[in-house]
Amino acid sequence: NHIDRSLNLSATSLMFMRKSPSLTALHKRFLKRVLSKLFDQTPLDEQPAFICDMGCGNGTFLIELYNLVSDHTKRGQHLKQYPLIMIGADISMEVLSITSKNLAAKDVPHRICIGDIGQPDSFSESLVDMGFNISDGLHVRSFLDHNRTYEGVINTGEAIKQYEKNSMMEAFIDRQGKHIPDNYLHQNLVEHLQQWAEHTHKFGFVTIESNTLDDAVMSSCPWRHRFIDINHLWS
Repeated sequence: NHIDRSLNLSATSLMFMRKSPSLTALHKRFLKRVLSKLFDQTPLDEQPAFICDMGCGNGTFLIELYNLVSDHTKRGQHLKQYPLIMIGADISMEVLSITSKNLAAKDVPHRICIGDIGQPDSFSESLVDMGFNISDGLHVRSFLDHNRTYEGVINTGEAIKQYEKNSMMEAFIDRQGKHIPDNYLHQNLVEHLQQWAEHTHKFGFVTIESNTLDDAVMSSCPWRHRFIDINHLWS
């Protein structure tokens, strides 16, 4: 609640729009490859009914995905017969309003829904209320999984086994300010992804993350690339 979400959205969107030409080309090639595997297959009625972007920001990613499907796949040639719904999900209604406005301006068929990256079960129920089955769509998210709320681990035994295997240099705390051991945070991520896998077994999900690099590498990069490291340290 201490963040102005509209201002935050504008700043982060501007940052990620300033990608280098080579990174932008790599990004699009990756997305085309993923989307063609799903939206070139036949029969068309067995393809995803929707694409959902969790943490949808201002809707730019959803618009990009819709245009890629429309312009570069077999599904795109038959959108009148087999419409593709784009679903924007976020914890902020303020953000969702911006998403809806931007998608409507581009004539992209869409719905919006409150959703939390760390609560796939609850999100599944919300989609059912809207007339969708969570497993019938392709789920995407970018720069979001690392920002999930830490809720502890279910399998503490597996977390203990991971103690020797995974050692991180950073320190982590929960909402109450208590220290989170490295192995528990690792197991929490495993269980987080397993929860999503249970809901997305049909078409899978795409997660795009930016990982912190060594200072020796980052020191030669433009300042805007260091924004990622700073954002991760403060997340």
